[in-house]
Amino acid sequence: MPLITDLLAEGSDRMAELGLGRPWPVPFPRERILAPIEAGVAFRVDLPPESPIGAFLLTWEADPYWTGTVAHEAGYLHRLTLRRRMAGQRVAEQVVAWAIEQVKAAHRGYLRLDCLAGAHRLRRYYESFGFRYVTNATVRGFDLALYELDLRSLETDTSTLTSSAEPSSDG
Repeated sequence: MPLITDLLAEGSDRMAELGLGRPWPVPFPRERILAPIEAGVAFRVDLPPESPIGAFLLTWEADPYWTGTVAHEAGYLHRLTLRRRMAGQRVAEQVVAWAIEQVKAAHRGYLRLDCLAGAHRLRRYYESFGFRYVTNATVRGFDLALYELDLRSLETDTSTLTSSAEPSSDG
């Protein structure tokens, strides 16, 4: 678990350095890491010999700020954070492709996520995958942009999922 907290701290520090604020506290609360691990929705991204290089959550329940949507029709990708040195190596694309396959296997039609509304490059990155902007929501003082990807409109094979944008320069 210390490796996961280190990854989350690194991601939060990067957002703060970019002037976007800290999207989560540092150190990250232990109980907010343990609960997803115990629920089986927390995942590490490993790339031997440098492991882990990232972490994320894939959950099946909507956060309260996803108003006007049907929770059981989607999977929710949260806290995707990767080591800075992994930028440009298409790791995020592999995570998104894996998440898409998991959501499809669960017979759900959407993959949803949120990011800081001010993280314009990250937003363009998600949009380049085909994520559609839904709305903004304010959560714990942060302005978030909510996105969803309609999986019913995707081709069956996501192994070639690519993005033309680079996410990490402004979050």
